[in-house]
Amino acid sequence: MRRQREFPFAHEPGYFRKGKPWIDPEYVEYEAEQYNDQLNLYHVTTDLPGVISAGKLLSRKELGYKNIGLGGGIKNEAASMVSATYNYSKALQIYETLKHTIDIAHGKVKASDIFNSFWGQTPHDEALDEVLNDFLPDGAIQEIDTTGNSDAIIDQHIKGPKNIYNFFQKLEQKILWEELQQDDTYNISQAGATADFDSVMKINPANIAILQLVAKKDAQPEHIPIEQELRFLSQDLKVVRYLQP
Repeated sequence: MRRQREFPFAHEPGYFRKGKPWIDPEYVEYEAEQYNDQLNLYHVTTDLPGVISAGKLLSRKELGYKNIGLGGGIKNEAASMVSATYNYSKALQIYETLKHTIDIAHGKVKASDIFNSFWGQTPHDEALDEVLNDFLPDGAIQEIDTTGNSDAIIDQHIKGPKNIYNFFQKLEQKILWEELQQDDTYNISQAGATADFDSVMKINPANIAILQLVAKKDAQPEHIPIEQELRFLSQDLKVVRYLQP
């Protein structure tokens, strides 16, 4: 693991390292026990050199992004904020998912492998079939039901990096929608699929990193329990170090 301190930071008394002060009290004990975590603050970046150069984090709005970027809420509702998770396991999951998403965009993952990674992992297999119907020609689903050879049929019709990435994106979005319609919990990670294909292709995997943060004590972030996340104004955060597991 690369663990570097590239950012000048003195331990000023005006900052907290942990998210506990801002987490809804009804969640604090559960979060700490459930994840065996110290509730430190983390953000996953796809542009480590840019963060090091700037010496700080900036929101998508401050960076001038016009489209939904990587993460930040399915409706891009947090474009002016910086998201920080207080669960290292969640940060690591986002980190690994982003790398996997880039592999998909570069054609390193087959469509059948993507579909199988979703199938049986959620109570919404019918929703997955709806997406499959959108990507396969008429009769292909019946052929799958008849032959049982789903992998070969899926890979025969869903090929090419851009098409495969779009398939992955639709699967993630469909399951997220089904989850939100049913209740207020996720069962799968949502990281990466909000970005379009061209944006993902521009990301250098070597520039993805987990940033450990501190936040001003007088900050007033929004707590999003469903995403184990706190959303801060960028000026309320400083970066302590980065990690690349």
